[in-house]
Amino acid sequence: MTEFVTLKPGQWVLAFHQPYFYPGSDMAEWLERFTSDGGGWLGHKASETFAVHKVEKVMPKTYVAQAWWRSASKDEVCRYPRGTVIQAFATQAEAIALRDRFHA
Repeated sequence: MTEFVTLKPGQWVLAFHQPYFYPGSDMAEWLERFTSDGGGWLGHKASETFAVHKVEKVMPKTYVAQAWWRSASKDEVCRYPRGTVIQAFATQAEAIALRDRFHA
């Protein structure tokens, strides 16, 4: 079984948006490839490649979080695969800082 990052409600996570991460990939290898050659998505914004979510509920293979990519008027929640999570943080600022470092 795949090892997932330990998540708790209230934490912030940095994750790949699903189109930018292949299911079943090894996260460490994927991040190395991404940071060394850009993952093939040169010209894409950090917010297009990476998601920063506040976890509301954790399930065995997914987590629930606000859909931050939606307009602010739509407080929509979505389920996301845990396999795309890179790291969990106490604050949103920490997740954004790591996102920006990966994308630099």
